[in-house]
Amino acid sequence: MIWQDGTDCSTSGEYCADDGSGAMCGCNDTCVADSGRCNNDVIETCQEQSNGCLDWSATESCGTTTGGTCVVTSTGPTCTSAAAAEDCDSAFELSVGTNVIAWSALNLDYLSSPDCGFSQTGPDIVLSYTAAKDGALDFSMDKQEYSRHMLQVSDQACGTVTPALTCVSEYSYTSMGSSIQTTAGTTYYFYITDSSSGSDPLPNPLAFTLTEFDCSTYAATATTLSPADASTTTTLSPVFDIDFDTSMNPDVGVVSITGDKGTNLSIDLSTSPSSIYWSNTDQHLQVDPGMSFPPGEHLTISWTGMEDARCGNAVASPTWSVDVLTPPCTPGQGGLLSGIGTLIPSGIPTFTVYTTAADTATNG
Repeated sequence: MIWQDGTDCSTSGEYCADDGSGAMCGCNDTCVADSGRCNNDVIETCQEQSNGCLDWSATESCGTTTGGTCVVTSTGPTCTSAAAAEDCDSAFELSVGTNVIAWSALNLDYLSSPDCGFSQTGPDIVLSYTAAKDGALDFSMDKQEYSRHMLQVSDQACGTVTPALTCVSEYSYTSMGSSIQTTAGTTYYFYITDSSSGSDPLPNPLAFTLTEFDCSTYAATATTLSPADASTTTTLSPVFDIDFDTSMNPDVGVVSITGDKGTNLSIDLSTSPSSIYWSNTDQHLQVDPGMSFPPGEHLTISWTGMEDARCGNAVASPTWSVDVLTPPCTPGQGGLLSGIGTLIPSGIPTFTVYTTAADTATNG
């Protein structure tokens, strides 16, 4: 549209507007500021142009900078390798940190019968990582909620999926993963596929994150204790909760509860005792002794032999003691049946009962 003075707003990507004070060229924004998109292999960002309007600008060419392609993730567009991840010849080489994989696999080459045993559908993809340390490797991948995917890890030659180091399957959550112990220089292969449980397919692009640990220096810890150390319980039958900063081996170690009024409990985790409950991928431990402790008893809770699942290192027992609640002595508690006592009037004879059979007598 053109002003009366002949200015053509369209030549600058604008439009002619009249706000009541006169005609002017107004911005015809084509995008939202700072948003991003992929235009083939180029990342474009919405930026203010010389005319003050918002429009797309090329900010990175993935084909030039990485030899890869542009993909859109949950955090926006990014450059990634164009590896197909179809089979061992095109396996995607992972690095520590978050990897974005724009896979183009079509065939089910290796994972037709995952160890974690669900009906498979669609292709499988192959990822690889060569460990830099003797230690442990945490891995996780993003997934759709309420769709089951399967991930199997092996240190055998690529294409040999068994024996597996681990097989992970998850349905409900939006991520899945685990941890393996690693040897420096060894290449580990990750085989991933979808199942027929849930309607969403394997994500593409796929976000896959690696974190490597040196087990010679790694030490897991207990982060939260409940009831807290040096506190008083709110019941005579407390339950003890422990949160760790990593997953634990759930069947290794002994938990002890001792007290100054005779309590002496020893709970062997290897026996799968009913008093033990693990949750949050074995990062939360609940100990429920299922008993009442003597009122006012000073309890110490500790463990020996417990170890983390990441490196298999011993986890130190913290200083942890609590005092058991001492209930108040009030009417209706502690043996009293009511708040009204029974008075014995004066003048009523008393009796002495002799318990010796030969001398039993009653005197008034």
